[in-house]
Order: sequence, then structure tokens, then C-alpha cells
Amino acid sequence: FTGQDAAAVSTPIHRALESKGLLYKTEDYKHAYPICWRCKTQLLFRLVDEWFIHMDELRKEIIAVTEQTGWIPEVGQKLEIEWLNNMRDWMISKKRYWGLALPIYRCADCDFFDVIGSREELRERAVEGWEEFDGHTPHRPWIDAVKIACPKCGKTIGRIPDVGNPWLDAGIVPYSTMRYNTDRSYWEKWFPADWISESFPGQFRNWFYAILAMSTVMENRPPFKLMFGYRLMKDERGEEMHKSKGNSIEFNEAAEKEGADAMRWLYASHNPEQDLWFGYNKIHDARRQFLVLWNVYEFFLTYSRIDRFESSDIPLDRRPELDRWILFRLEELIRSAHQNYGRFSVHLFMRDVNHFIDALSRWYLRRSRRRFWKSTDDSDKAAAFQTLWECLTTSVKLLAPVIPFATEAMYQELVRGNDSEAPVSVHLCELPEAGGIEIDQELLSAMDKVLEIVELGQAARSKTGLKVRQPLAEMRLVSPDRGLLEKILPYVTMIQEELNVKSVRVVESEDVEKAVAEGWTVVERTELTVLLDKRLTDELVREGQVRDLVRQIQVLRKDSGLEISDRIRIRYAADEALAGLIAANGDYIAEETLALELLRTAATPENSKAVKLGSESVHIAIDRA
Repeated sequence: FTGQDAAAVSTPIHRALESKGLLYKTEDYKHAYPICWRCKTQLLFRLVDEWFIHMDELRKEIIAVTEQTGWIPEVGQKLEIEWLNNMRDWMISKKRYWGLALPIYRCADCDFFDVIGSREELRERAVEGWEEFDGHTPHRPWIDAVKIACPKCGKTIGRIPDVGNPWLDAGIVPYSTMRYNTDRSYWEKWFPADWISESFPGQFRNWFYAILAMSTVMENRPPFKLMFGYRLMKDERGEEMHKSKGNSIEFNEAAEKEGADAMRWLYASHNPEQDLWFGYNKIHDARRQFLVLWNVYEFFLTYSRIDRFESSDIPLDRRPELDRWILFRLEELIRSAHQNYGRFSVHLFMRDVNHFIDALSRWYLRRSRRRFWKSTDDSDKAAAFQTLWECLTTSVKLLAPVIPFATEAMYQELVRGNDSEAPVSVHLCELPEAGGIEIDQELLSAMDKVLEIVELGQAARSKTGLKVRQPLAEMRLVSPDRGLLEKILPYVTMIQEELNVKSVRVVESEDVEKAVAEGWTVVERTELTVLLDKRLTDELVREGQVRDLVRQIQVLRKDSGLEISDRIRIRYAADEALAGLIAANGDYIAEETLALELLRTAATPENSKAVKLGSESVHIAIDRA
């Protein structure tokens, strides 16, 4: 059947076996068949002779060299040694035209073969073809012109047609690219590499193996100090990406569409020990995380421009506890940056970044928001501005390696806009140093407990089905910790304001079933139970209406295109009961909405909007004062 198409000979083979009485059995069966992933042509397996390097004698030496290297993740070294313990001989040949020509010369008559060790040796031993090859790289077709004499029988012989496995080239890079043969002192200056990086699932038997084997043979030394490995990138469903499947995403397309910073945030946040499931939804999630920081930055810009903020040196002990708390968190973030950048565990630093941004936006800024719009530039307002500025400028410098474009934009506004002597770019700044302040662990512990209480309280409020703007009478905390009350006492007002409750009590025990029967909502955690009284009095309902009215006016301000600092006049029409409620709370409403005047009109004001407050309505119109 020689010369016939492999896919067409199955029937002739079947008939030939049958005619010779050699056919044992005929049946159909399903099996995997190789298909070219590019052109979809069926592939054919065939047995060929290949060239190998015998590795048994080198196994222990390579393992010893491998044990002198560092690996991230650490499991990488274990996997490499596992491969070395179980490896077979190294197949080094390829039946291709392009590639580094193997310098093996084999005699067809006596079957002797020889390996040429250098260009110089080949020139000395060449009996023909050197002039045709000279001046070219050792690749086909030029290298094939050179012939040598067989050292055993003297016959003129040529190079075998095989080319080398590409990992031979890759493995020798620490020597071939750094003048090992021509300038040994230069090579010593740069060898070994401080750090190399590759995807580790397939490289234990490829590049890592090749580079370690080569360096063991050459110098019996590690070719690198540290290897940073990572797993594979797959699509959002965890499937391998292929153009043919239609699920691959080209890098430039994604960077142009979604922004390089969002993609870098995603990469940096990912644990390299696990596959990265990549796609546009994943990028959107990453962008949402760092946009929280951007929103804090825009908040600062808005109010700092209104108040013409200038950085000043306010001693830590002269700042409120909330400022000191977030600065302690910032100090922890600086320490995390030095530790995790230093050991290439960027995903652990990004974990701490997310925790810090969450604390900065959801707690510090929420609790400090009113401090930025006070009418007088008092010391508390100055401390709030200075603290937020320090948090932002430090975060920007810490995150510059991760999101270089967004941090540069923020740096130019936050720093260069007010200090022409500062470095011209965030990427020319030093990484902030840790140790600037001594962390008060007691304050951190207390605030952590307050945050836990608020989180449970919010869960309880959510269960009540009542809006957060609706004040509630009381919250009780059940805890075996007898020191809990003392720990949270300085922060009770914070808890009350965050959860909109009139009273917070700590009790050692409580009849939960009875409390639920009486109209309390309960949320339990291992060491803490929160009970929230959801029963409403007329007074609480009215107070909730006032808070809802303030929110509606704020919406009107925004819809009217007013600036945050604009003062307004409010005109409204309401029945006697609602008008009385508004008048009784006029100072509060005016302060919250920056109103200079709160005027009731007999007729419905022009350009007003009807606002529903419970079962009643009020018509409201606002104008810039």
C-alpha cells in the first residue's frame, strides 16, 4: 500500500487480511481522532526514529540544582522535582525544516555518529561546503552544505536532516545571550537571573526543565534565583480559548475597549496558583473595584476646590479618632505593599487594597462626609481634608505599578497641581515608606467591632423591610463579652447614626423568641446577636417623613444641575399637618439642603414637583439663592 493515501486504504487492508485468512473480527467502535486545529484536516500518526539525550545520570544533579532555587508558588518546585524524578530520556530532534540544525553527523556505512561542539570545530573538520556556509547562521539550507570525514571509516558524511527541539534554544539562553564563550566576566556579572516568569502547567517538562538541565551540565549552578509561575487563562466559563471556538479575546481589542488599567487590576488581583477566567464581565468587576477609589478622589477634588485646600502638617494626636483609624489602616497598607511586592505576591497586596478602599469609602468617607461641607474652615474640617488627601496620595503611589494610567492622572491633580517642585510623574516617586506612625491596635480592634455591629445592624434593618431613613427606637446587642460596652461606648453615636436608631444597649442575655413575638428583628452571629425594634410610633414615622423629604430635595438639587456648594431657596405647598411638620424641622431641613429660605405658599409653586411622604403629598420648588 506504499504511496497510497492513508485515509483511503482501510478497505483494501480489510480485503487483503480477509483474503489471506488473517481477519479476526470486524466491528465499529468510537475513538478520539486527531484533527488539525487550524485547517481541520485529519492527522496521521506515524512512527519515526528520533534523537535523545540519556538523562538517568543527570537526574540527581538537576534535582540538586533545582532545590537551590526559589519558586512562586512554592508548589512549582515540588512539581518540577516530581517531573525530574519520573522523566525519561530527553527527545531533542524534530522532523522540520526551520529550527536550529542539530550538529550530529552520522555515517550511513559504519553507523558511527559524531557531535560537533562549535563553529570552530566544524571549520577545522570540514572537507567540503565551508565556503558556502561561512557568513550564515547555523540553519538550513546553508549548514547542510558542510561535510566532514567519518572519524571511524573516513567516508565523507553530512549532517542528519533533523533540527533541534526549540527547548534546546530556550534552555541555553542564560549562556548563549550573555557572552559565556567570549566574555566570562560579563557573564558572571549577570548570571544567574534574579527572576524569571512563565506559565507553569506545561513548562515543568519544557522551559524550566531545559534551563535547569542545561545549566546543570554547563556549570552545575542554578540559572535563576526565583521563578514566578502562573496557571492558564481561560474564558469566563473556564473553557480554553480558541479562535475556532469563537471565545478568544485579542489583547489589543480588550485593552482598547475596556482600558488597560481595568485589565491590569484584574491580573494583579488574581491568585497565580489558579486559572484566570477572563472576559468582559470579569473586567467590569475589576473596574468597579478601582472606580470606588476614583469616586473618592472625585469627591475630594470637588470639595477641595470649593474650599481651596492646601496641604498642611496636622499632628496625628490633634486629629479625631476616625482620622487616626484610617491612617492606621493606611500604614498597614504600606507595610503590605513592601511585603507583598517584595515577594511577588501582588494578589495579596491587592486583597489588602480592596479592604482599605472599602474602609475608606464605606466607612471613613460616609462618617466624614458632613465634615467637608461645614460652613466654617475649622480645625476638624482641615483635619478631614488633610487625612483624605494623605490617604489618596499614598494609595496612588502604592498602586502606580498596578494601574499606571489612572494613578498618573490622580497624581497630577492631587500633587503636581499644588506643588510644582514634586516629581513630574507618580512613576518617579519613591514608594511610601512604612513605620511613619505607630499603630494603635486597641483603636483598630474597637473600630472593627463597631463595623461588625453596623454590618449586622444593616442586615437586621434589611430584614425589617423598612427604609434606612425611617428611624427606629432601639437596638440591643447580646454578647458574652462583658467588655463590649466599654469597648464601643465612644462610638455609640456612630452606630446610632449609621443604623438610624435612637438607642443602643448591650445586654448579657435576651429571650430571642419573646423579642421576635414582640416585634423585634433578630440577626445572629457566633459571638454577637443584634435585635432591632421595628415597632413604629407616630413620632418615629414623622421623623422618617422629614428625612425622606430631605432626600427628595437633594434629588431636586441634582436634577436642577446645581453645584454642590450652591445655596437654594425652597417654596412648598402642603396641608396644615405636613406644613407644621416641615416648620418644626425647618432648621434641620435647611442645614441638610443648604437652604437659605424655607417658604410655605398658599398656591402650588410654579415648576414644583409633587413629593409623596407616606400617604400625604407636598409640592416643592427650589431656586438657586
